[in-house]
Amino acid sequence: MKPQQQAYPPQQQQDYPPAPDYNAQPAPTPPYHAGNTTVVVTAPVFYGSFPITTVCNNCHENVTTVVTHEIGSGSWLLCLVLFLFTGMCCFLPFCISSMQDHVHTCPKCQHTIATKRLM
Repeated sequence: MKPQQQAYPPQQQQDYPPAPDYNAQPAPTPPYHAGNTTVVVTAPVFYGSFPITTVCNNCHENVTTVVTHEIGSGSWLLCLVLFLFTGMCCFLPFCISSMQDHVHTCPKCQHTIATKRLM
């Protein structure tokens, strides 16, 4: 006996959309106008051991800061390290201003503007 062969039904022709035209230019976009926008770019302010000219956050005046020095946690840590390694120079962080915190204050309203910590 011969096995019967199954016949597949005839395929129907499908209508595909036309291929896109890859050489066509994109539609022009309308120009964008932002209007009258002012952008203000400011440089970062670095507070150190010297007075700087800045704007006070409290009174909004243009001032030159007053710098004072305070004993902070970095000074105490330096004291401990110096005591462990030398045994006698541990008092130096309390005498040298560069081993202390620098506090910048406004001379007009006495508001603390920034504190530069040793550590």
